[in-house]
This record gives sequence, structure tokens and C-alpha cells, in this order.
Amino acid sequence: MEKKLTRTGTSGYGRPDGLERSCSLVRTLSATSNVHRDDLTSGITYGATIHFTCHSVKPNVLKPWKVFDPEKSTGTGFYVGNKMVITNHHVIANSTSIRLERHGQPGNFQGRVLCESQLSDLALLTVDDDSFWDELPNIEFQEEVPSLDDTVVAVGYPLGASSVTVTRGVVSNVALEDLTVMDINPRQLQVQIDAAINPGNSGGPVFNVDTGEVVGVAFSGRDEGEGQGFIIPVPVVKLFIDSFHRNQVGNPGPLPELGITVQSLENPSLRKSCFRGTLPEHRHGCLITSVAKYGCADGNLQVGDVMLKIDSVNVSQKGEVVFRGQEWLPWEYLITKKPPGESVTVTVLRQGVGAEQSLQEVECTIVLAPSPKLAPRILGVDYFPSYVIFGGIVFLP
Repeated sequence: MEKKLTRTGTSGYGRPDGLERSCSLVRTLSATSNVHRDDLTSGITYGATIHFTCHSVKPNVLKPWKVFDPEKSTGTGFYVGNKMVITNHHVIANSTSIRLERHGQPGNFQGRVLCESQLSDLALLTVDDDSFWDELPNIEFQEEVPSLDDTVVAVGYPLGASSVTVTRGVVSNVALEDLTVMDINPRQLQVQIDAAINPGNSGGPVFNVDTGEVVGVAFSGRDEGEGQGFIIPVPVVKLFIDSFHRNQVGNPGPLPELGITVQSLENPSLRKSCFRGTLPEHRHGCLITSVAKYGCADGNLQVGDVMLKIDSVNVSQKGEVVFRGQEWLPWEYLITKKPPGESVTVTVLRQGVGAEQSLQEVECTIVLAPSPKLAPRILGVDYFPSYVIFGGIVFLP
């Protein structure tokens, strides 16, 4: 079934690229809830929530001497310490001006982007005016991905609101999705909640009610479904922040990929063929059907290999790995949770060559890297057009 996600980070007036931004909050309690209001929000650090007002101009790549009409949008962010505020990339994308306002405090301040990732839909900003940081509380992250049915509250400024708004719900699902909502990029962890995530909530914190810790960053909703909001969980957020601290660059670049495609081995006949005529008692292993030329797995993995394990974690015949308990995720989870440059060990079943024709388990250690593309796909990720306009003439390098 086709899924259509709508990012929720603009003022609600709409944008040419289909994204909507927003800002405002509405506290909603279920009519049947027996949770007291004070118990619901005790320990929630509302003071760390930041209101964003952005003016942006989208570039026209086909006509670089022109730009699209300027737009005004709003969104949410929150303070994570070390004079850094986090929000969604789509909240501040192509911004010419970013103004930040503290919850419950007068005045707005000019923000400056430190790092942004379109693939993770995250951005880090700072404010050069030291008075902005006076007595500003920061949040605490919950290290683990929230469990199913954990109660959470989303805090932000949806639908143009100027005061903080709170919606409550539970964790509904944990999945692996392309956080750019384009379905062409490596998939990362995503958590579904049933608290309302409206335009303007984008970039806002989502708190675990029991611990008061942040479990993720709100980033999208779904047009055709009710009670479906989506957040970027802490492991993805931490990977993004750690990448900035480690590399000190404004754009972390593409995500790592093995550059392979696999086929499930649920069909008994196909499975029997891959295991040399006998069905194994276990249900591990999926068939590698292609290996990208010049990718990080090129020269290590081969077409026809049966992938059994990644870093000692069994890969099922459907190409899934255990996430926790009885929850499973696609095998790519074990790849995109690491930064480029780290290694993984992939165990495959491979037919021997020459006189030795028996199946052998082979361990391949692979240094993770982005897969090379035949053509650039995403502006600001894998291509950065450069030009100089002088006297109405566009000069290219």
C-alpha cells in the first residue's frame, strides 16, 4: 500500500515543494483518561522549546539567475546543550533569515546554522547573542528507542500558534523509512505515535511522560490517516550530533550503504537450491542478487551469496534482523545506524571454487561508505552547483 507522508514544519500557507511548516500547540487530554493533568506533564522541560520564524528563498537550479518567491514559515526546535538548538532541516531549508524565540520569554534572536542534513531531516543552530542562553534549560535524551505503548507528549508551535502546545499519545510502531519522504535514500529509524503532529510541530521535542526525557524529534504526519504522527528517534539524532562534533562540517553528507540488493528465501524451492539441495533447519539467510560497482561491498560480497549475519546478528529469510524482543526491522538498520568509515562484518554462505565446490561460510569485513551514483540526485547532499553571476551573465567552472 502506498504511503504518503507530509512534513509538518511551516506556517501552514503551503510551499511549492509540497512541504508545510507550522507552529502552535494544543493541549489535549482524552475524555476517558484517568491521568491527572499535573501527573501527565510533571518533569516536562517546556522551557527548552524554541519557536522558529524563517524567511526562505528556494533557488532555481535550471535558471540560476532567478529564485522562487520568498516565503515565511514557522516551526519548532529545542535546546540540547552546548549553545545548540536542534530542529528539522525542512524548517530552516533555504532560509535567508531565522529568528528564534524562547518559550515564555520576550524578544527574538538571529539564528545561525551549524550543521544540516537533508537525509536525516535534522539541523543544528546557535545564537551568537549570549543573552539568549541565560537560564535556558536543556533537555535530557532517553538513550533507548521508546517501547510500544509508551505514553509520550509532543510539544511545539503548530498551525501558527505563538504559545506552546501539547498533544498526548502512545508509541504505535517502530519502522525503517527514508526520512526525506522521497523513498530513494537509505532508510533510518522512525517511530510512529498517535499524538497529533500538525504543521508547525516540526522540529519540536517529544517527551516520555514517565521519565520526562526526550525520545525524538517530531517531523511528519500522514494526510490520509488519522492519529499517525512520526518522530525521528534519539539514536538517529545522536548519530547526527556526534557526526557534527567529530567532523565539524556543516553537512555530514550521504549515508552509508552496502550497495546490494537481496531477495527473500521464503520460497522452499529457491531456498533448497541456494543450500545445495537440502533445506536447513534454521530460517536464516537471504540471497544477494546484485552488488553495486565501486560500492563498499564490491570485491567482498558476490551475487549468489546467501547473507546469514551482519555483526553476528542473524538475518532472516525475509531479510530482517531482530531489533528487540519480538520486533524485527529490515537488515539495513544495522548499516545506517553507523557513520561512514566504521566497519561491519557480513557472514555469507558461498559456493567454493575449483575442486572445492562445497558451501562455505565466509566473513567479510567491510568499511562502510556511501554508494556512488551515476548522476546526482539531491541538491545539497550529493551535488552543489557553483556559479558566478556578473552583469547578467552566468559563469560556470
